[in-house]
Amino acid sequence: MSNLNQWDIKQIIDVVSKGINSILMSKPDISDTELFGKAKTLVKIYQQILNELKEIDNGTLDFPIKDESK
Repeated sequence: MSNLNQWDIKQIIDVVSKGINSILMSKPDISDTELFGKAKTLVKIYQQILNELKEIDNGTLDFPIKDESK
């Protein structure tokens, strides 16, 4: 993952984790190999989206943070 800071990496991990959980909920019998392939695909897709958004926003992309304490 090139040109990604810790926040970017955390975002990618969060999205991929949610995607994997969704896959496991719908296909609990999926093989580890197939799940790993889908996870790699999710990382590639999200990384590309993130990179394109940064280019559009001149590298100052800022995700809103939801305050869970309210």
